Amino acid sequence: MVRVIGTTGCGKTTFINLVSGADLLIGHELSSCTREIHEVSFSLSTHDVIIIDTPGFDDTERPQVAVLNQLAKYLKKMREEGKPVCGAVYFHRISDRRIGRTAIENIRSFQVLCKDEKIDNTMIATTMWSEVSDTTIGVQSEEQLQGILGPGARLLRHDNGVSSAEAIVRELLFNAPLVLQIQRELIELRRTIPQTEAGRELGDLLSRLEEVYRKELQRARDEMTI
Repeated sequence: MVRVIGTTGCGKTTFINLVSGADLLIGHELSSCTREIHEVSFSLSTHDVIIIDTPGFDDTERPQVAVLNQLAKYLKKMREEGKPVCGAVYFHRISDRRIGRTAIENIRSFQVLCKDEKIDNTMIATTMWSEVSDTTIGVQSEEQLQGILGPGARLLRHDNGVSSAEAIVRELLFNAPLVLQIQRELIELRRTIPQTEAGRELGDLLSRLEEVYRKELQRARDEMTI
């Protein structure tokens, strides 16, 4: 099983439809399209594959805590049913001229949920290369991503073609399945979601962001009164 995560409009659902032949609804608006977790089954290179389409942490109608609760409960259920996860892919629009706070926040949240997955089991797939007029800009964004992710992180380019999508899935097919830290905490240690490390880290992240937004709002108000 391969988990896919990404922000609204990153091409995640299009990728799933390409590689699997499915017909999931694709969102072209600013609102999030993927709100439920979907399993898509198909065969690739004689292997049976299940891709898990998950909501992103930038859901326009739900707080991040609600998304974490949904994903954590699903991962717990997968573990209880003996369904192994062999990897996770985060999709990022390379056409974004800069990696803003929202993107960084989502990548950090992705990393929190991937605790205990080896570097070989996780990757970042960059999309929307056709919308980049100057490849140099895309390369600079890749370098920024590498800096955020740390050494050893894997980045692959997705050109919106079937061969490209299949190559990304093949990169994960032969990985040894892993039990995620959040799965162990929920099942073996019987912790609640807020008590897990992922729950605590996401809570800390949200608190820091809330403070940043509060200061920015106050700064804007101060400038308006000048």
